[in-house]
Amino acid sequence: MTIYVQRGECSARHHIAILLVLLTVGSNVAYDIRLVNGNSKHEGRVEILVDGSWGTICDTNWWVAESDAVCKKLGYEHGSHTYKGAHFGEGPDQILFYSVNCSKGMDFDDCHFEPTSIQPCSHHRDVGVKCNTGEDDDGKF
Repeated sequence: MTIYVQRGECSARHHIAILLVLLTVGSNVAYDIRLVNGNSKHEGRVEILVDGSWGTICDTNWWVAESDAVCKKLGYEHGSHTYKGAHFGEGPDQILFYSVNCSKGMDFDDCHFEPTSIQPCSHHRDVGVKCNTGEDDDGKF
């Protein structure tokens, strides 16, 4: 990845953003994830731990494959619902990723992560999932 910064335009915020890009994009990092604000432990806003801080994921390109990858990482068979638009409320911490792109059947940690330093996002677009527990679930997205 090449990052272009024009002379005189690099603030401390940009230094942190550039460092985040270099640490996360294209690396094989094992992320911790959790579901927050759901009605049960198998649904909620997706939050991800990066460098000791929890944050959210923007709903850009968030579909079935991404929800499946999250649920599989949490030990479920697959996702049963994908939620966009902060369905489970807006996260209080930073938005860490503008986009997560997974192929069908891909492990979450192997997906492509695009940090918000590349493209900004707001918490009204936080993603959420409901994972299939195998009980009373219609299996639809």
